[in-house]
Amino acid sequence: MSETGIPISTTPTNIPKPSVDQSNHALLEELYRKMHQAKLEAEAAKKEADDARKQLTEMRKERIEAESKAATLNRRVQKAESRRSNANSKLLRKHL
Repeated sequence: MSETGIPISTTPTNIPKPSVDQSNHALLEELYRKMHQAKLEAEAAKKEADDARKQLTEMRKERIEAESKAATLNRRVQKAESRRSNANSKLLRKHL
């Protein structure tokens, strides 16, 4: 540390960077191309997963609605059967 409290770098800042020859340059370009392609594929997979998740959510919602309608219909059938049974009982009592 210097007297001002600022850390002193132990590595010189004026070291020249090694030159990249043509084969390394081509390899880097290929690497960047593959990275870009992988990113595009990942984005497409994410969109597909999001779409599938939305579809699943919608299907679950539809199933819950269908189950609710079925329960309502079952209650109506039970009430109708109960009324029929009561009416039959009244008829039997009248004719006895």
